[in-house]
Amino acid sequence: LELAADALPAVRAEALAFLADLRLAQGRADEALRLLAGVERLPPAVPVVAAARLAAGDPAGAAAAAQPRLDACAPDCLEAARLRE
Repeated sequence: LELAADALPAVRAEALAFLADLRLAQGRADEALRLLAGVERLPPAVPVVAAARLAAGDPAGAAAAAQPRLDACAPDCLEAARLRE
């Protein structure tokens, strides 16, 4: 993942989001958020960041993470559905 940090940021963000989602499923929200540090605003990471913040007891942080992506996509797009979960 570190090798792709500069060359392929979107691919790296996708991989980190997948790993963070696994950590979240294991009940390790803090680890999920640490994995996403630095990529939390990239589209693949946003839903996982919001879910991790919600799981960590920070609903305001979850809403703040999700809102910019919700504003940027159409209301009926699949990404919006995941963000509203």
